[in-house]
Amino acid sequence: MMRLTATISGRVQRVGYRAKVVSVAQELGLTGFIQNRPNGQVLLIAEGSQDNLEQFEAAIKIKNAPLDVVSIESEFTNGSNAYTSFRKMTGPEEVGERLD
Repeated sequence: MMRLTATISGRVQRVGYRAKVVSVAQELGLTGFIQNRPNGQVLLIAEGSQDNLEQFEAAIKIKNAPLDVVSIESEFTNGSNAYTSFRKMTGPEEVGERLD
């Protein structure tokens, strides 16, 4: 089991990016989470097989209006098996804001 830790930059907040990534992660059987960061980036931690993580990394480089991933800074490390599913983390400021 491997872990992908990634910081995604671009137009990735308030455009449904996290919901799309959750869908892809679930299709690939990955676990972990995705979370908006205060600086406008998105943090992602995913665990699974090396092959599935590489496929996932390629699939989340979305450039489809309004989504526009400009860069992904990523690192592969050994997984911890700490997650049971892949989910979107939300902050208190997001309650009632979006239903993606």
